[in-house]
Amino acid sequence: MLNKKIFIMLITFTISILIVSKEICNAWEHETCDVIKTKFGNVRVIRSIPELPANIVTVNGKEVFQSGGDYAFLYKSFRTSNYIAVLFGENAGGSATPVDTLYFLLLRPNKKPIVIRNKDFYSADGTMIIKQKNNDVLFDLGFEEKKKKTAILTSGKIVVRYDMVGVLPMELEDCNWLYENSMNECIKLRSDCEQARDYSGDCVATMTGITVLSNHPGFASSALDDICVTACKTGTAITFEQFKKRVCSFPKN
Repeated sequence: MLNKKIFIMLITFTISILIVSKEICNAWEHETCDVIKTKFGNVRVIRSIPELPANIVTVNGKEVFQSGGDYAFLYKSFRTSNYIAVLFGENAGGSATPVDTLYFLLLRPNKKPIVIRNKDFYSADGTMIIKQKNNDVLFDLGFEEKKKKTAILTSGKIVVRYDMVGVLPMELEDCNWLYENSMNECIKLRSDCEQARDYSGDCVATMTGITVLSNHPGFASSALDDICVTACKTGTAITFEQFKKRVCSFPKN
């Protein structure tokens, strides 16, 4: 298994994903997609139109799924006692859509391939850590709206779960990105400091990054608003040591 750090679009927050690299078929990175080979046939992502990105999933050349967005891509296959499950996703592309919608393609003996989904089967903050335990596939999907999010593929169904958690410090790298981007933009708002209230970023990349990071239970949005207003009025940013304690929930001692 290989632990990769993947950067999405223009955002410098990180995604931890456990995958086998040779099985990845990623339409963002490859001119033509790789194939996931299984005992029931080859799963491939192809283009509906040569000029467009790959957006159709096929099994042995037969279409089983066409993306409603602009991109479709394969992640990995999992063998169970009843079926082979192929994880794939779709994304409309662009810095405003960092979240991939995820699906499973189930391949079974003497039956047609089926695609299953759960409307909540995605990672709001970009985290996707995958483990297989016997016939179940387990997902750590990070945090969403301050809650811990997990999913499991079990008995041919995708079950998503949300659990309450206490306040946790954000990742230092994420907090540093938030500090550097927000403080610079807050100071630039000096002509109208009311814009600094309910601060959400001044460009698409920053807005998307803040939206993603706001899912973390350690992200204190009200503190960021107060700090942004002060930076706007004074033209001076607080220190990172102060910022990470107030906004990113790092210990104060």
